[in-house]
Amino acid sequence: MGDNSNLNGKTPDEPVRYTSYGEEQMEIVRSGAEAIENFLLNTDDAGRLSLLLCLDRYPDPWFGYDLPYTDQIFEVLQREVLQEALDALGNTYNAEYATVVQRFADHEDPAMRGMARQALELLVSAKK
Repeated sequence: MGDNSNLNGKTPDEPVRYTSYGEEQMEIVRSGAEAIENFLLNTDDAGRLSLLLCLDRYPDPWFGYDLPYTDQIFEVLQREVLQEALDALGNTYNAEYATVVQRFADHEDPAMRGMARQALELLVSAKK
């Protein structure tokens, strides 16, 4: 199939999107866990995806990197995943998730608290 058809022979509704990374993202990773976290907190979704894809390269033993701050990178990624989960739960507008999200409303990390509180606002507004 040389055209824009999918396996069912239908033309997709939206164009294929892809994510890539380059030297800019690799430099951020080489700059340390704090640089990674700052970038993730201050960029758009496309930038976040590019950096996350780049991060997949560094713990892979095939590439032979031995970053002294790999544990810190994993901590950043854990926070990132948790923030995404809180965001996703809030966007369900399903008030049943409020008790789960409430656990993070007093989290020690200010970004986590903020995300949990935003999610709670969405969930509480769903009850009304």
